[in-house]
Amino acid sequence: MIACLWAYDGWSNLNSLAEELIDFEKRLPMTILGSVSVVIMCYIVANASYFAVLSQDTVINSDAIGIEYGKTIGGSILGGFFALGVAFSAAGSANGSIMTGGRSFYAVGRAGMAPKKFAELNSAGSPWFALCAQGFWAVCLILIPGSNFSTLLDYFGPASWFYYAITGSTVIYLRETQPDLPRPFKVPLYPLPPILLVVISACLIVNSFYNSPMFTGIAFAFIFLSIPVWYLFKEEAEKVDNDDRITLLDAI
Repeated sequence: MIACLWAYDGWSNLNSLAEELIDFEKRLPMTILGSVSVVIMCYIVANASYFAVLSQDTVINSDAIGIEYGKTIGGSILGGFFALGVAFSAAGSANGSIMTGGRSFYAVGRAGMAPKKFAELNSAGSPWFALCAQGFWAVCLILIPGSNFSTLLDYFGPASWFYYAITGSTVIYLRETQPDLPRPFKVPLYPLPPILLVVISACLIVNSFYNSPMFTGIAFAFIFLSIPVWYLFKEEAEKVDNDDRITLLDAI
């Protein structure tokens, strides 16, 4: 289920670029709703096409169902065309994750919760050091013996849904404790959406621990290592002017 939901995971990445959007109060919700709707439509149409053409055994045993689909309807040439499409899709997904992940590193550095080097921008306005650090860490994960796409997903999936659960609970917490904060975004049917997000996230995390305890445990061990790091940089962070921080408090 986490692997399936990862197909739509771009909805959360876009928030990291909110500071760079013009008129983000209007464009951010519209972009998320529009892009997620388009992606859902594409996946539904693609899967309906696969099951309409391919046999059940082929779907179950295929390592690259899109390429099998292309070969079935148009031979090896069309299969190669579909393989190219899959490659471009993977590159686009990686580009989005790299761009937004690096800005999360940058935000932490600018808030004083990491070395100041993370907050440096190059002449084009990109957080170059944060992007390099993210790339270095990605290479380290890939070089772990036995590492592959599936294991990387085992690391990433439960950890990401843990943060989604925290975000959902924070919406409720801040609306109760700080009701007067400016909020450019409204949550329809509040508090149902954040409650649903927390419950679904908790179910996915528990299931991940049950099915893949080692990789899920490693992922959460790294998460909790951030606690001593937070105390290490706490004094430095308190010196940072609040206007220089990047937070989602206003949006929440």
